[in-house]
Amino acid sequence: MESREPALFHELSSLVTEGFLPESADVDSADTPDILRIIHEQDRRVPDAVGACLPEIARVVDAVTASFRAGARLLYVGAGASAAASEMQPSAAASWVFSNPETSLACLVRKAHSAVNTG
Repeated sequence: MESREPALFHELSSLVTEGFLPESADVDSADTPDILRIIHEQDRRVPDAVGACLPEIARVVDAVTASFRAGARLLYVGAGASAAASEMQPSAAASWVFSNPETSLACLVRKAHSAVNTG
């Protein structure tokens, strides 16, 4: 069976995850109610966007589930601020995703000193 990795990499690398949003161009000078309105309006778009992708999401969930059942591992990687999330997520997932989280989960983090170190 031919590997789909190069095609998948190309497909994923073409996705836009961050970009200019004209609706929030002046968010830095907006007052608090307008900032919250802008955030809320954008957040309201998420359910419809997810709903439009449910067949693709289902295929990913099925593929990941099959991989875990075949012995695959889940690796969380983080540095700096994302290190905290990388450390918390495996413990949250362990109880409901894996029958043997000690061998199925791994977490690699690089912590930085906190900018708000009070100690």
